Amino acid sequence: MFVAPHFLWATGAAVVPLLLHLLSKRKTVRIYFSTLRFLKLAQKQSSRRIRLENFLLWLLRTLLILMIAFAFALPTIKSAVRGSLFSGSARDVAIVWDDSFSMGYESSRANVWEESRQTILDLLVKKDKQDIGLDKGDRASLIIAGEEPFALIAKPSAELDKIATLVKNRKPGQGSSSLQPAILKAIESLRDSGSRERELIIVTDGQAVPWDRMGVAAPGATNAPAAAGKTNAPAAAPAPLKGWPPPELLDKSIPAYITLVGVTTPENAAPVQVDVYPALLRSDIPGQVWVRVAASGAARDSSVVLYVDDKEVGRQNIKLGSNRIEETAIALPPQTVGTHFARIATPRDGLPLDDTFHFLLRVKEKFRVLSVGTPQDLFFLDRALNPGGRAGGPLETRSVTADGLLLEKLEDFSAVFLCNCVPLPGQALLQLERYVRDGGLLIVIPGDRGQPADYANIISLPAKPLKIAEFATKEQRKTLRLVKPRDPIFSSLKLQSGAVPAIAIQRALRCDPVDKLTEILVSADADLPFLYSRNFGRGRVLLMTVSADRSWSTLPLSALFLPLMHQMVLAGAGQGEPPLSTWISRDLELGQFLSEAPEGTSLIAPDRSTIPLRRFINNGVTTLHAENILEPGVYRLAKPGAETRPLLAVNVPRNESDLSMLKPDDIRSRLGVPDAFIVQGKDDLARVIKEHRVGNPLAEHFLWVAFLLAIFEWGLSNRINRKTASLTSRLLVEASGRVHAHS
Repeated sequence: MFVAPHFLWATGAAVVPLLLHLLSKRKTVRIYFSTLRFLKLAQKQSSRRIRLENFLLWLLRTLLILMIAFAFALPTIKSAVRGSLFSGSARDVAIVWDDSFSMGYESSRANVWEESRQTILDLLVKKDKQDIGLDKGDRASLIIAGEEPFALIAKPSAELDKIATLVKNRKPGQGSSSLQPAILKAIESLRDSGSRERELIIVTDGQAVPWDRMGVAAPGATNAPAAAGKTNAPAAAPAPLKGWPPPELLDKSIPAYITLVGVTTPENAAPVQVDVYPALLRSDIPGQVWVRVAASGAARDSSVVLYVDDKEVGRQNIKLGSNRIEETAIALPPQTVGTHFARIATPRDGLPLDDTFHFLLRVKEKFRVLSVGTPQDLFFLDRALNPGGRAGGPLETRSVTADGLLLEKLEDFSAVFLCNCVPLPGQALLQLERYVRDGGLLIVIPGDRGQPADYANIISLPAKPLKIAEFATKEQRKTLRLVKPRDPIFSSLKLQSGAVPAIAIQRALRCDPVDKLTEILVSADADLPFLYSRNFGRGRVLLMTVSADRSWSTLPLSALFLPLMHQMVLAGAGQGEPPLSTWISRDLELGQFLSEAPEGTSLIAPDRSTIPLRRFINNGVTTLHAENILEPGVYRLAKPGAETRPLLAVNVPRNESDLSMLKPDDIRSRLGVPDAFIVQGKDDLARVIKEHRVGNPLAEHFLWVAFLLAIFEWGLSNRINRKTASLTSRLLVEASGRVHAHS
């Protein structure tokens, strides 16, 4: 076959040497001799030789033109699996189809999913002899590249019409994608192809996200619990995978064709993360909703709108930068007690699936707080938590001594204060550890009764106390500074940016952070940490380095003490609450949303369909699961004989919202195969496949033959041109007319 058959028209130039030879005139030399007998004899011998040399010269020149024309036509001989030697050999093609929701991007110029679908259909259906479609007897497999690879056709099949029907009925996915495991699965499907030609064709939009995972292990689930008041963040980068890239791609036994469909510079804006402050809302106070919006494309103006129970309650204009993440806050009015479904929306764009972010608001009337310590140690703390000492306030406080801690049911409290009450018995420490792991907030405040070594048994402590430092009078004045001003504890404090009031500190704990999870939220000047924080399990532990009475500092007498104690409770009380939202999943474990449910309990999906709950027992522990949570929106819990209530809000994963595109060289770098063919659109794919399809190319051989023919033609032409001696000198005729015999 010829890859570029249009060059065969150049073979018509082979008649040019023939015409030149026919039209050329023989040069006649007139010589006067006394006799012509010997001349006629010499002329007869010379004519035979001249005719032979001219024929050879014409033949060489004709073959030279034919060889050059054939070389430019790119001749290729296929392996003869069926049919004659020059017929095309049977092919096995593995197609990888990107199924991420970014493939649903639409613009005035392109619908990415429809373009990718048509590209695959063109591969499966051959329209004419020059088309890239598969012939009768060729086979294809089809791998869907989602978060996990899914084989629509696991092994190469010759039922191309059936595969085309599946492609026509396929809808774009609503999740993320990872091309690496899909490519491995596609190569695995070609392992038993035998002597057939094998090809790998990847159809994707060129988005960077699925290629960023290339060369690393397949990512884990992205449905891990989020911190209190925060939505789930994308999974961390997985560890490198050994053995990538596959040897079949490196040794070119399976050529890789990557087809990029859609526009090269898409624009998209999507809310990617939502935080609510405080984490647990109270019915009589307003809150704040912090929104992070990711943008792809050119800088432009946009807006975010907050809806609660389908009513607009806030709006904020923002300016989106090019390929950046912008943050903004929207005031949240006080809400009634209960669970409310809310959403953040951005203006509709080419990727509408991520324009809305769903989440839940849980509003309570008051929070219960447990204070552990003696009445003397709790004097200032109790008055800060319950100013006026009367019931009906935002916090319901209860005070007990260290001995009474074991009698309390800690899960009933939003926060627990340990005020100068170490050492504690081992049973109490285990009870506190379990409370924090399950999502509780523990605030540890030192005092004179405990020594630094007495804190060692509190394993959830963010820092290890080393000593109690004494400060001279001239060193006691300290200015407190917010090290983490964005922490939920400080979201509602009316303070100047970066600083809080100055206090006098006589004594303070000197500590060392326990691990990398430890954070310093507040410091006294630059050298004295004042408030440590550490997440432990689903809960959080705070450690102050001064006491709650006046013996260590003037903190209880400052204007900061009361709002700080309140904010610790309000911001940390939601630590153990279910996350605001989660991601779509084929199998969602509901332990963080629902601990138990009676038989017959189900979920009502946004489209009104019913999803039954399934129970799994592992090591004696029963967990609840819901399958095929694939529709973004709010899912309601339906118990037998009870009204439905919102249980969880589900969103599509936001890493797919980043529509940053890769250049071909970047894709080759991530793929690890420098010889991969990367094209833009199906037309370029057809051209490249025609040019580079696996076979035995003969263009180089034809050029070598043309080179040898050119050498022979040059040598023969020069030999003929050197024969310039006259016929008389060659005959050696004397003046008398006698001719020597040797002539």
